[in-house]
This record gives sequence, C-alpha cells and structure tokens, in this order.
Amino acid sequence: MAYPARLAFPEAPASPLDLRVCGGCGVLFAHPLPSAERLAALYQDEGYFEGDFVSGQYEGGYEASTARYRAKAQSLDARLSAPGRRGRLLEVGAAGGLWLSAMKDLGWEVHGVEVSAALRERARTHQGLSLVPSLEALPEGLRFDAIYMAQTLEHVRDPHQAVSRLAALLAPGGSLVLEVPGTLNTPFFRLLQCLRLALAGLLRPWDRALTGLRLLGPGETLPPYHIYEYSPGSLRALLTRHGLKVLEMSRQVPRPDRFFARGPQDPGRLLMRAMFGGLEAAARMGLGLGGDLHVVAVRDGDILPAP
Repeated sequence: MAYPARLAFPEAPASPLDLRVCGGCGVLFAHPLPSAERLAALYQDEGYFEGDFVSGQYEGGYEASTARYRAKAQSLDARLSAPGRRGRLLEVGAAGGLWLSAMKDLGWEVHGVEVSAALRERARTHQGLSLVPSLEALPEGLRFDAIYMAQTLEHVRDPHQAVSRLAALLAPGGSLVLEVPGTLNTPFFRLLQCLRLALAGLLRPWDRALTGLRLLGPGETLPPYHIYEYSPGSLRALLTRHGLKVLEMSRQVPRPDRFFARGPQDPGRLLMRAMFGGLEAAARMGLGLGGDLHVVAVRDGDILPAP
C-alpha cells in the first residue's frame, strides 16, 4: 500500500520519497530508505531542531519549554523510581539536555545520546551535560535502570539494531520508555489530512502548526525526518522480537499550542480545537483513533522494581 509522496530532501525537492505501509506489520516507512550519511546531515544544523520543535506542537523555542520538561521529568520520576532510590538513566535523543538535566536534579545518574553536534554543545554549555553521539559511544559495560527515548525511534534508520542494543543496555528490572508519533497512518489524522486539503483557505492562518503535525497542504513536502511511523501492533512486534515485554501502551493526544492557547476564536481554530478535543475524548474511552504512542517495556522475564 502506497501513500502520496510527501517527503523530500531540501536539496532535491523534485525527487520525493514514497511512503508505504507494510502489509504484514502495519509500519509506515519511507521508500527508498535514505542512506545513513544523508540522514545524519539533516540533523547537524541547530536550526532543524528549532524549526521542527516537537513536530509543531509547542510555540516558542526549546529553552522556552523548560517548565514542560521539568513537569514531564517529575511525572516519569514518580513512575520509574522507588521511594528514596534512583538509579542510572539514559536518554536517547537528548537534544539540548533539558529533560535530562531535570532528571539529574531529581537524583538520577544521567547519561545521554544526541546525534546533533550543535545540540550536544548546547547541552554542554547550557546544562553542564556531556552527551555522546551514538549508543556505541557510551562507556563500555554500563547498564541502565531506565532508558527514555521520546520522539526519536521514528528517525532511526535501523530500528531493529537500535532496539536490540537498548534491550542489552537495560539492567535487570530496568524499564524502557518510548514515545513515538502517530500521525499519518491513523484514521483520525487521515481525516484531518482530508480537511486540511478541503479547507485550505479557512485553515491558512494555522499552516505552520498543521505542517508541523505532518498535515500538509497542496504540493507541500517535508524533509524525511520521520522515516518510520509505528502502529501499536508494529511497535509491539518490534519490541517483542528483541526480547522486550510491553507492560503499558497508550495513546497521548497532541495539544498544539496554536489551537489551545488563548487568542482570537476564528473558525479555523475552533474547528481544530473541536477535532483534537474529540480525539482526547475518544482516547479517554479507550478508542485509539490517533495520537502519539507511549510505551513502557522491560526485558521479558524481568519485572519492574516494587514502588
């Protein structure tokens, strides 16, 4: 099954990539798969990160979201740590280190991987963190009580190699926490894509937010940052194949700032607020119509430490 070609490298807009869905597992993937060298070049400019910040969900730059990252750190800390005891933590895709710094302040021993040299330097100068460029660059022999990988797995060219390595890095009883976007290959977002095209004039003031959410206007393409998109079944199959057992899997509905912040209530904003509000209501009822996937997994045979 093929989707319209919507991905293209900035230097080659006339050579878009196809998006296809695997008939066996349901994963959405870019075809042909770009080379590792070409993908790595996309992330070396710090402007990439500010321009595509959290897939268009937040307004303002990275540093302006410190409070969000600290709130997320406190939530995950409560989930992953035992009272008075915190262990060794790895974040894969650590960006400029805001979340990792918040976890360090809570008492974790933190380590981070970030492919972008510009963001590793930002983490060093702004947060005092020393990040490494790859999993292979981590100190040999380290094992982690928790590994956090948010909005990153969809960028990884070889997810099997990555997940296998993450499973090997978990300490006994350790937890792997994943967050991946669910945009293109879900019923809700396919409906939104149709609305985006049909109501292009009405929604024009919100072009930036919609493009960030991968809802593209006529003729638009995006650089191939997301080369995979996982369904619940395909993500579970990937983890299971590499010896991981899924303990929790849920949908997290995006709430783009541009639609939910205070401001003029024009028809386009009201329509998008109603749509995303309906998605939230469906998620509360257990209907997985769309939104990001949140997963907690352990090595098969392990159990989480008692709270």
